[in-house]
Amino acid sequence: MSIATFAETKLDDYDRVFCVFDRDGHANFNAALQRIATSQAGKSGKLKAVVSWPCFEVWVLLHFVYTTQAFTSSGGRSACENVIRALQQHYGAYAKASDRVFDDTAPHLDNAVARAVQLEAHTCGYRGGEARKMTEWEQFEMALVTLEATADQAHDKFQNLSMTDIDRLLSLVPRCTNKLVAMRAALTKAKSARQNSN
Repeated sequence: MSIATFAETKLDDYDRVFCVFDRDGHANFNAALQRIATSQAGKSGKLKAVVSWPCFEVWVLLHFVYTTQAFTSSGGRSACENVIRALQQHYGAYAKASDRVFDDTAPHLDNAVARAVQLEAHTCGYRGGEARKMTEWEQFEMALVTLEATADQAHDKFQNLSMTDIDRLLSLVPRCTNKLVAMRAALTKAKSARQNSN
């Protein structure tokens, strides 16, 4: 079963479904993107593709270093294997599907986001497009997705959590709440200003 097909089976279980996959060397990559984009759920925003190019490990690498290197297959290794090789120069303990990646990279999240925005600006400039800054909402949404994934992982492995892990998760809640309250206040103020001007 393709990842897009599997994601479609989960639409009734969640408000939104994110279909996360790597570009790497997958033969059906474009077909999966097309299927998601043209589906009713894709058009409504309920089903979203989140693509790593060439693979998720580029995001992990950005936690440690900024790079514009074009990772391709070489030396008998896939593009992703070359990204992992570069990553392990900075994060020697990295292993695919490790449950330690979030904990190990969390202290560097702000750097990773800044480097991702910088990389997007570089890539858009290289392609002749306009660079754009990640919106405040996109930054907030990324934090919420990360928090939710962490909470799910924590729930699955609750018996292995330390008090420090739980405290770190709980420390994210006030920041998220404060952000939502500030956004709501700004929207209320803008709505009131529009009504007063009419």
